[in-house]
Amino acid sequence: MSKKRCDISCTSTVILVLMCLSYFNHVVHTVSTERFLTLSYAEKTALDKLKQRVLPKLKHEYMKQDVYLIMWVRASNADVDLAERNVLDNLKWRKERNMDSIHNEDWSDMLSLYPYTVKGQDKEGKPLVYIKFGEWDVRRSVVTGQLNRARRYIDKMLDDGYRTVVKLQQDGKNATQYSLILDLENYNIVQQGCISCMPLFLYYVQTLQTHFPWTTDKAILVNAPAVFEIAMRLLRPILSEQVREAQLTFGTNKEEWQKFLRTIAEPDQLLVEYGGTLVDDSETNPN
Repeated sequence: MSKKRCDISCTSTVILVLMCLSYFNHVVHTVSTERFLTLSYAEKTALDKLKQRVLPKLKHEYMKQDVYLIMWVRASNADVDLAERNVLDNLKWRKERNMDSIHNEDWSDMLSLYPYTVKGQDKEGKPLVYIKFGEWDVRRSVVTGQLNRARRYIDKMLDDGYRTVVKLQQDGKNATQYSLILDLENYNIVQQGCISCMPLFLYYVQTLQTHFPWTTDKAILVNAPAVFEIAMRLLRPILSEQVREAQLTFGTNKEEWQKFLRTIAEPDQLLVEYGGTLVDDSETNPN
């Protein structure tokens, strides 16, 4: 590899690592279900005021539940005015993006380009979302002018993760968030690490933070390439304790990361390729 190509590769990887750290810092919140539902006095006061202001404006029943509104209270640090503004902005965004019908659209053009799976639960009953990032062909969307299409697919994927949480709640379960397993196998600087690919990753982080706050419990990276793994480990000491607990990065030692995954989820709740016995028999991503 030429020095110029190497410099570009390293620069793109560093940018991607920094974006991952931004993701961990702002949108990953590792808390138990009990802790999630336990409010401080300030949070409880803010929640009660928020409900008075926004309940009549909320369209869906799940949005009127405390467990949903708590996310907005926490994301605003119990600032009622900010929480109200964020909730209403989110309602406007969902309407503008036609989010209520997004899962009814034909996504066959995106399924092979951006594979992910929502299947199984961890030991706390939180759904598991697998993103096979190493197989994402982001560059193709960029060069073919399909970046906006890919952004909408991101909307669909994020909504898919949280609506699985909502479904469990409706079934009487105590799910509050989901856990993310990010698979970097086959990570390719051309397909995923190009500079022009970065806007899509930034959109992912911003959308998750703005419209799906406090929905992600932890993020586990597996099959991380050496340069990615090293960068994450070097930066890890400067992260907050919460972020360090929420983010775990594993290299290509399959036995190592599969062993860890089995500590957070029973084998029958993990996909076979991730050390479990659960078969992903869906032909497409869940709708």
